[in-house]
Amino acid sequence: MKFECQSILGVDIDKGLIDLANWNLRRISRTGNMAPESAKVHNSSDSTTKSCPEEVVSEMPNGNISKYEQPDLFEIVSFRSENFVQSKHKYAEQYDTIMCLSVTKWIHLNWGDDGIITLFVKIWSLLRPGGIFIMEP
Repeated sequence: MKFECQSILGVDIDKGLIDLANWNLRRISRTGNMAPESAKVHNSSDSTTKSCPEEVVSEMPNGNISKYEQPDLFEIVSFRSENFVQSKHKYAEQYDTIMCLSVTKWIHLNWGDDGIITLFVKIWSLLRPGGIFIMEP
């Protein structure tokens, strides 16, 4: 893996999405193919569309990562169904990177400004000093 992650935790309020994420993790682990079809780049000179930057895919021989180079995904990737804004769950560790993707609108619709403030306070407490916060509204 390019970033050599030691652990990855995915959290979503939707149990169905967590189940789907776990299913995809099992599928990827069984097939040994970590690069989805959409990430593979056609290498011919007449190719005009690319769904993934070529430099990313070029690091993967034939668009795949060798089984010998792959970490055991079940040891580093986990998913949890949780309402992050209202949860009283205490996280024991801080994180180097936190990604908050496509949730701010829903948080604001359901919990208003207080929900957004709660989200940022929780993220601030979970983000390691110097860490990276990526937010997609």
